[in-house]
Amino acid sequence: MPSLASIPEMANLSKKISDLKEGMDIRSQFETFCLRCQNENQVVVEQALEELVPQLRKHEEFIHRAAINEQPNQNIAGRLTRSLLDCCAKFNPTSENIMLLSAKCLGIIGCLDPSRIDLVKEKKDILVLSNFQRADETVDFALFFLQHVLVEAFLSASNTRSQGFLAYAMQSLLKYCGLTSVVPPRTQDLESGEMYRRWLSLPEYLEIYGDHRSYQHILQLSIIFVQY
Repeated sequence: MPSLASIPEMANLSKKISDLKEGMDIRSQFETFCLRCQNENQVVVEQALEELVPQLRKHEEFIHRAAINEQPNQNIAGRLTRSLLDCCAKFNPTSENIMLLSAKCLGIIGCLDPSRIDLVKEKKDILVLSNFQRADETVDFALFFLQHVLVEAFLSASNTRSQGFLAYAMQSLLKYCGLTSVVPPRTQDLESGEMYRRWLSLPEYLEIYGDHRSYQHILQLSIIFVQY
């Protein structure tokens, strides 16, 4: 959540949020920072890093102790480092401030023992066996591309023009996959049931899908951009 400290009308809310943060233990605070740094929104990530720098300086001893004592797959120092490296890769070169803040955080954490830290990034891939000859396999590929490429690019876009083009591409894929008007099946229609299953298989945090199932909405945006 962005800082509310600079807004006088939000002073009470800002204090309540600060009190809630103070009530969390140190490890939980850093786990929350990991999640915030993984957000697709540039403003959210930048605010998280602004808050993370002083927290790392305040609890530097805790981080160094965790790097030595905790298990590699549960090491909070490793998770923070992984999140910071992902920030550098995701927002380079669009945000110089994020790059600078990430470098500060990495400098405070320091050099980690690679034998005690698990920094392997999970790879997401898909294998197409039929060279797009099978409809179900083609739809699976389209949904994979939509989820892991287009949606992430849409959320990271810094202007509405780019978002408009990406939204049109997203909607075209949704239409191709038959997900423009998915409703729970009321009959034994296997095809509609399969489409509904595919829709439910999409991650819950990708609520953006639901906003782009209307063909007319995105087409109007596209026309506006062309005229502009």
